[in-house]
Amino acid sequence: MEYNSLHDLARRKAALNAELAMHAKNIEKLKKELLTTDQPSSNGKKGLLGRVNKKNILSAAISTFDGAWFAWKLYKKFKR
Repeated sequence: MEYNSLHDLARRKAALNAELAMHAKNIEKLKKELLTTDQPSSNGKKGLLGRVNKKNILSAAISTFDGAWFAWKLYKKFKR
């Protein structure tokens, strides 16, 4: 696509921003639908993953990173 003026660029930017906003709303809707449902899951909590707690996710991510780092240090130490 060729742009001949700043007005053409501004129109294209506005169109892309509108499309981006539409995609962001769609993503939020899908994320909300994934995490909250009307039927209880097998653990009795609502949603596919139950009640997702950000602290639990962060804790699990940090623990995973710490374990991988420790394993790497052991590998480097004993690889001789």
